[in-house]
Amino acid sequence: MHTTLIAAHDEDGAIGRHSGGLPWHLPDETAHFRAYCQDKWLIVGRQTFNEMLGWFQPGHHIIVLTSNHHPLPALPHPDIHVESARSMEDAQTRALQSGAAEIVVIGGARTYAAALPAATRLVLTTVHLHSQATVLFPPVSWNQWRRTHTSHRRQDTSTTVEFTIDTWERIENTHPQQAAIAP
Repeated sequence: MHTTLIAAHDEDGAIGRHSGGLPWHLPDETAHFRAYCQDKWLIVGRQTFNEMLGWFQPGHHIIVLTSNHHPLPALPHPDIHVESARSMEDAQTRALQSGAAEIVVIGGARTYAAALPAATRLVLTTVHLHSQATVLFPPVSWNQWRRTHTSHRRQDTSTTVEFTIDTWERIENTHPQQAAIAP
């Protein structure tokens, strides 16, 4: 089973604001994110889940990482399955036992950090700007990864902001270690 982390970050590695939300609005990049996640198992932290309530689509199976005992809000469509887990390992085990071929981790920062040691794939969008946002994607030891695909730098059709999408696969026989090495 693949564990994929999908995220968009700016030139400084920022993925969001502490107050919540993204520091940019890029419909073309959002369409890529939505297409990649369609009909897949998703793992998300509680705060990010609450921020994305209107985004989830039929066919998503969502596992929310949370230590909060409050019930999760109901989603508006019966074909969106939501459950909670207390750890990344628990979430991955549930997805594997249910036959998932790939689970996709969609944020936030603490959830990405918890998933990174077991990740086999990274799908990262670099948004070519400096947003001044303060929530960062976790450090990655890039010597453990090889880039398998990169898109041409392109401009979002409704903004002037450019972005590039890279796919990285973990190199076999590498052991996860934290390091502050930028891509």
